[in-house]
Amino acid sequence: MAITIKDVAKDTNLSLATISKYLNGKNISAHNQKIIKKSIHKLGYTPSKAAQLLRSSKTNTICVFAPSIGDYYWSSIFYHIEEYFRSFGYSTIVLSYDTYSRDTQNSLNLLTSNHISGIVLIPFMEEENSIHHILHDANIPFVCLDQRLNDMDTDIVTSTNFQSAYDATMYLINRGHHHLGVLSAEEYSYTSNERMRGFCKACEDANISPTDIHKINSLITTPNQIKDFCQSLSQQGKPIAILSLRYDLTITFLSYLSSTDLSIPDDISLISFDDDMVFSAYATPITVILQDHKQLSYKAAETLHERINGNSSLPLQEILLPTKMIERKSVKTIS
Repeated sequence: MAITIKDVAKDTNLSLATISKYLNGKNISAHNQKIIKKSIHKLGYTPSKAAQLLRSSKTNTICVFAPSIGDYYWSSIFYHIEEYFRSFGYSTIVLSYDTYSRDTQNSLNLLTSNHISGIVLIPFMEEENSIHHILHDANIPFVCLDQRLNDMDTDIVTSTNFQSAYDATMYLINRGHHHLGVLSAEEYSYTSNERMRGFCKACEDANISPTDIHKINSLITTPNQIKDFCQSLSQQGKPIAILSLRYDLTITFLSYLSSTDLSIPDDISLISFDDDMVFSAYATPITVILQDHKQLSYKAAETLHERINGNSSLPLQEILLPTKMIERKSVKTIS
């Protein structure tokens, strides 16, 4: 027999009106939200989407708007956002936009004309488009995940990028490394810039000479650049410690490193932001700085849910979540 809203009301000792408000994303107390959510999971109740649509002009649909849905790095982010909103009776869709083009109008028309309840926006190359302005003008609640907008104040959920990069660089320096390298990519990325800022600040505080710092920091880092970088390292003749600010750069770096006579960690110590299965399976497992994807997703979803519920009295939030370093064997201690 199907579980109904009456079963949830009976299980929680709350009124049908309170349960209905919860299911329709309206404001109820945090205490009652917790009770209802627990009961829904316990009973296996599934809200009727058809009934909800009859009661609201909104579709109770959340959109995750991202620059690339083909990047598996984001898959767990999408999953956890969908997981959060499903418990409140929302559907979740994922749309991508062209990172290097302004031609995103079709996707934007879909969002602005179909009563989307709210959007988790993963901005990228915002200097090249005006997506966030269109969403703002359409009065669609949105929260930025991972990246900050340069020309608009909005809620943002991201990691402690500056501090994490600073701590990782100091970790290398404290192990005797004074010849350092950094792999970065987008000049317009808030996340990459914060990590680069943390790296540079650590070098400055440790009095590392600029001549002992090697950087790849361009708009689009090509394989040839990393290949040339690997070749230049082999000519240095002294150990170097590298901080990679993106996991995909790390993978490219490792692929070209294998064609040299350099080895990790004897010649090169390495720390990478974010993890990949290949990092723990590599001949020398790679030390990584791990972001908590579930916490990032849930905080973004919770913040967006508050905005959807009309809680405009809350000030805009910048939520920075801590990272965790997983120490493996890719960093050598120099005595």
